[in-house]
Amino acid sequence: MLLDYLKIVIIVSLIPVIMISLYISSKVDSDKPFAFIFHLFLRGILSCIPACILEMIFSYYYPNAPKDLTNLFIYTFFSVGIIEEFCKWINVVKASDDYTIDRIYDLVIYAVTVSLGFAFFENITYTLRFGITTEIIRDFLSVPGHAMFGAFMGYYLGMAKYHQGERHYIRFIIYGIFSLLMPALFHTTFDFILSVESNYVTIIFFIFLIIAYRIIIHKINNMASNNKRIRKRY
Repeated sequence: MLLDYLKIVIIVSLIPVIMISLYISSKVDSDKPFAFIFHLFLRGILSCIPACILEMIFSYYYPNAPKDLTNLFIYTFFSVGIIEEFCKWINVVKASDDYTIDRIYDLVIYAVTVSLGFAFFENITYTLRFGITTEIIRDFLSVPGHAMFGAFMGYYLGMAKYHQGERHYIRFIIYGIFSLLMPALFHTTFDFILSVESNYVTIIFFIFLIIAYRIIIHKINNMASNNKRIRKRY
């Protein structure tokens, strides 16, 4: 019975992962090896472990979230946003030195893949704790949310990689910082809005989602249509 339930949870969790992966990869003619993509997906799953440990350590020293909005946003940034995105970011950065990366859009594919691995495992743990209804909600909100954070990460990492080695290292540094800061900020805002007690939270949340998705879709569409070469393969 438990095994059958776990199978259903895994299958349902994979549906949004597969759909988003197909959407992201369909933007370009990608010839990336499946084995490496799957490896990144597994790394995304494994990145949940250090993220969980760091979040537990943070909550041990700061167990109570502040009530005023400014401090709550800062608290959410350091307790969730920067921790989870850094654990994903470090895996994507390692992948950015792989020989299969020769165009800037490759980083979008890799960052989204790692993020989907993270979201997939997180989705399963939440579902086992809170039930299948939670999974369905997360399939429509949290999994695409993680993919969006990953897309921001990949976009700015791709731009940083493109400018790497040029005379003007300032662009490389700025894009590199943004590749962690932007997904962390969007992740923080995502969780922050949901944690605020307000009658208008649902409206605010969906306005935020619409704006964020429009921004990142515009960015990745531009990047896909102007998929600049980074370097030749080895």
